[in-house]
Amino acid sequence: MIKINLSHRTTIVLLLIFSLLTNIVVIFDISIVRQIFGLVFLTFIPGFLIVLTLKINDVNKITKIILSLGLSIFIIMTLSFLVNITLISFGYSHPISLNNLLIGFDLLIIFLLLINYKINPQDYILKKINTKKTEKIFLIILILLVTLSILGTYAMQLTQNNIFLLILLVSIPIYVIFATIYGTKIKRIYPIIILLIGLSLQLIFMLRFPHIAGADVNVEYFYFQTTLNTLKWNLNLVPNSPLDSCLSISLLPSVYQLFTKMPNPEYLFKGLYVFIFSFTPLIIYKISKKYVNSNYAFLASFFFMSQYFFMKTAASARTNLAVFFVALLVMVIFDDKLSDVQKKILALIFLIAVIISHYSTAYILLIIIGISWILTQIVAKKFQFKRNISILFLLLFASLIFLWYGQITEGAFTKGVYFMGKTFLGINNFFLNEMREDSLNKLVGVGLTSPILSYINLILTWTIFAFVGMGIINTFWKYKENLKISTFNIKCDLINKKIEIEFALMALIACFLLAITILLPFISKGYDLQRVYLIATVFLSIFFILGGLKISQFLKIKNKQYIILLLILIPYSLFSTGAVYEIAGFQSDATLSSNKTVVNQLYISDGECTSAIWISNNYINKTIYTPDSYSRNILISQGLIPLQLTDQYSIPRGNAKLKGYVYFSNFAITEGIKVNNSSLQIKDYNPLTYRNKIYDSGSSIFYN
Repeated sequence: MIKINLSHRTTIVLLLIFSLLTNIVVIFDISIVRQIFGLVFLTFIPGFLIVLTLKINDVNKITKIILSLGLSIFIIMTLSFLVNITLISFGYSHPISLNNLLIGFDLLIIFLLLINYKINPQDYILKKINTKKTEKIFLIILILLVTLSILGTYAMQLTQNNIFLLILLVSIPIYVIFATIYGTKIKRIYPIIILLIGLSLQLIFMLRFPHIAGADVNVEYFYFQTTLNTLKWNLNLVPNSPLDSCLSISLLPSVYQLFTKMPNPEYLFKGLYVFIFSFTPLIIYKISKKYVNSNYAFLASFFFMSQYFFMKTAASARTNLAVFFVALLVMVIFDDKLSDVQKKILALIFLIAVIISHYSTAYILLIIIGISWILTQIVAKKFQFKRNISILFLLLFASLIFLWYGQITEGAFTKGVYFMGKTFLGINNFFLNEMREDSLNKLVGVGLTSPILSYINLILTWTIFAFVGMGIINTFWKYKENLKISTFNIKCDLINKKIEIEFALMALIACFLLAITILLPFISKGYDLQRVYLIATVFLSIFFILGGLKISQFLKIKNKQYIILLLILIPYSLFSTGAVYEIAGFQSDATLSSNKTVVNQLYISDGECTSAIWISNNYINKTIYTPDSYSRNILISQGLIPLQLTDQYSIPRGNAKLKGYVYFSNFAITEGIKVNNSSLQIKDYNPLTYRNKIYDSGSSIFYN
């Protein structure tokens, strides 16, 4: 092992030089170098200086990197917001121009450097670890998997051949098996393994389509592009929209684009969130490693990566970024190596980050923390234990939510109140399946395609739930052994360190919320199960491991208890990624499928982009009607047509009296128009007889 001891003064000078070089390459627009320096500067430097300022010296390097990333993203959102509102008050029409942002970041960096120079005179030690032969082999294979992910996705784009992607998706679980078996020999490189496995999975969806793909992401991209074009944060960009509150999709990517000037902003938009969210499994690993050994913490992180939503990160920017901050919040609250002051400061920062990233995630987190605090008060009457969450913290959380959503942005608060009201009014529809979200019906076995495989997947999914449930039940059933209560000093043979009561209660509430989502129809319709499950897995991943260990103990498996976990987790991951369905010939997922009907739902062609830009440059301020959400999404993200000027409902309802434009994307042209549950070709749609065709690119048609 080689050690490089950087003096405190040297560290300050190097950071100052790097910041100065970033200014130079950005101002003089030095290609490629600008992108590299801009990305590194924004992503790590501000956060790293905060870590130094708070004197967070006792945690390991991986934790410092994670904290630096999270703090940097928080600073980008909040600093650009402060620059925006400050300069607007002085009459600036373009407050977040590049020059203004450079000045703002430079002043912050200089201030933090001066503070560090005065208060934290600690040297910084860099260690170069000599990797062993086994570690090198695993790293080489891992690099090959990442390469296969990139090349396989491009092969899929060019030839529609998914063989390389299928090899990848089968190879990753096999790699995980061997990484678990050889865990004692490679545990030092587990963090690198987790990061690269996560990127290998996420890059598939990100690179599969030449443009952004998904549902919400189109509206999110609209907010990004509008903010970038106007160089200011636009409150009430869409009347009564809750998305105004999400700085994660407006200011954050805009600052990155202004600093880096990426040739294709779409890949910056997709890649930024993929890169950030790829650290979330590593946070799960850090949380889990506190209670179990490295092997099982690694499997907890792979459990998180095995969820369907993980591969689709590029399709849901604001939600996944908010969940990243939720994981960070949990990590710092229960990290024993942080002082109480450091915990409070970091917890407040990441709490604010969740609020300004995504409204629904913030509401759910408030429910989890609020109910767990109430239960903690009840438990505290009987047992003594250290509390990490105070009433002041809870009240501050609620106050910040009200301030940001209710007073500053308003739309998210109004929507939240409406949503809660409709949920309670919808209780009388408890038994109506049509009121439930589609993924929920499939979860209980309704509407399954390819029945045999789907039922196997169903069994695996509920087995996963059973493992999680077993982990939570056993934790509370044998609370003297498992929970961190000062009265009891009984050692548990399942975990290395006892679990904090607050963390266990949060996991219990997360399970309860999943159950509520299933039981109350309007919740499953308005806030889909995937999002609730995404947040819940932050708390539940470790309990999946604990449930598997308890079952292994019940089966009297004394050595290699991970076998039980792998027997469930490996096939579950193969189903979640869609590999099993694709190998069996059921092309149901656009990521792996070559079926045009499936792919065209997400695929945006260059011709469709051109047509959307054309109409945005030539249309009169009238409503544009589309037959489906796919056509509407293209207008929103590629043409930047305001949401309130698009309508995807009138045509399917058979409304012929449409005063505005009519637009059909390639999907509508090839698959037909759904009108009153019947499919019609465009030539058979009678209302078009009385309209003029004003644009036809072959892949898009406009009528006036």
